[in-house]
Amino acid sequence: MSKIISYGKQFIDEDDIDSVINVLKSDYLTTGPAVDKFENELCEYTGYSHCSVVSSGTAALHCAMASLMLPVGSEVIVPAISFVATSNVVIYQGCKPVFCDIDEDTLLINVNKIESLINKNTKAIIAMDYAGQRCDYSRIKEICIKYGLVFILDACHSLGNMVPNEENPEPDIICYSFHPVKHITTGEGGAALTNDDKLHQRMNSFRNHGRFGLEMIQLGFNYRMPDINAALGSSQLLSIDDFIEKRRKVATKYNFNLDAYIQLEQSNNHVYHLYVVKIKNRNKFIKYMRENDVLCAVHYPPIYSQPYYEFNGYGHYKDLCPAAEKIKDLIVSLPIYYSLEDEEQDKVIKLVNEFMEGK
Repeated sequence: MSKIISYGKQFIDEDDIDSVINVLKSDYLTTGPAVDKFENELCEYTGYSHCSVVSSGTAALHCAMASLMLPVGSEVIVPAISFVATSNVVIYQGCKPVFCDIDEDTLLINVNKIESLINKNTKAIIAMDYAGQRCDYSRIKEICIKYGLVFILDACHSLGNMVPNEENPEPDIICYSFHPVKHITTGEGGAALTNDDKLHQRMNSFRNHGRFGLEMIQLGFNYRMPDINAALGSSQLLSIDDFIEKRRKVATKYNFNLDAYIQLEQSNNHVYHLYVVKIKNRNKFIKYMRENDVLCAVHYPPIYSQPYYEFNGYGHYKDLCPAAEKIKDLIVSLPIYYSLEDEEQDKVIKLVNEFMEGK
C-alpha cells in the first residue's frame, strides 16, 4: 500500500517532545510559567506588546470580539470566503456578520467593496490573510480610522507574515491558530495579540471565565491554554523560519510546474499555509487524487452558503458576492507542509497535470 499524502500535517521533532515531557515532569500543567514564556515569545516575534494564548484560533477570535463589548445588533464586516469561525464569533456576541465579496484572483477580502457596506451600525472589520497572503492592511486601517471602526485581523493562516510598519499598519487585534496543519502547532491552540491595555485585560478575563482576580466581571469561557501546549508552541516557534522557507520552496516548485491559469495570484510576502488552485470538475479531481493516495481539501465554501447561515437569512449574499460565487466550485488545496518530500510533490504535480490534460 502506497503512502497517503495529506494536504497538510504537523512536524514534531525530539526537541518538541522533550519540551512537553519537561512540563509533564514539572509542578505546572496549566496556568504556569510555560504559558507566560510562550506569550512573551509571541510578543517578541510579532512586535505586539500583549498576548493572550488560548485553546484554539476560534477562541482567539472570540476573545477579540468579546473584548470590543459591542452593543447587541452591531454589524461586523467579514470576508465571504473564510473558515466559519471568522463570522461565527460575531454571532456569538449577539452581533451581525456582513459579508464582503472577495478578490477572485487572491481570495482576499475585496477592499474596494468594504465602504459600501458600512452604516451607522457597523463597528468593526474582521479581515483574513487567506492561505497565508496579506490582505491590504493599509487600506483596511485607513477605512477603519475614517469610520471609527476596530480592525481585527484573522491571521490564522499567516503566522510569520505580519510585520507592522508604515506600509503594514498594525491591526487593533491579531489572531493566530496553532492547529496541527498551521505553520506551528500546539496540538490545538491560538493567540490574540494587541497593543491596547484594556483590550488585553478584557481578553485575559474572557478566556478565564470572565474573572479578574477573584471577581467575575463578565460572562466568559474556559479558553485557557495548558502549559503542555504552550511548551510545544515555544519549541515549534524556534523553527518557524525553517517551516516558512520550506513552504515557500514547495510553492515555488508548484508555480514552475503547474499551468499558470490554475494558480491564484501570489505576492512575495506569502507564507503558504495553503497552496490553492482553481480546477474545473473539482469533485472529480478530488476523487481522482484520492484514488491515487493524495488527499486534497476545499478552503472554503462561502460562509453565507452554509446551511446554518442560509436558514438564518444570509443566503441572499450569493447575489451580492459574485466573485465568491464564481470561484467557490473551483478552489482546491494541494499538499503543502514541512515534511513533504520531493518525490511526493513530484507525484502530486504529475497527477495534477495528467488530470488537466485529460479533463
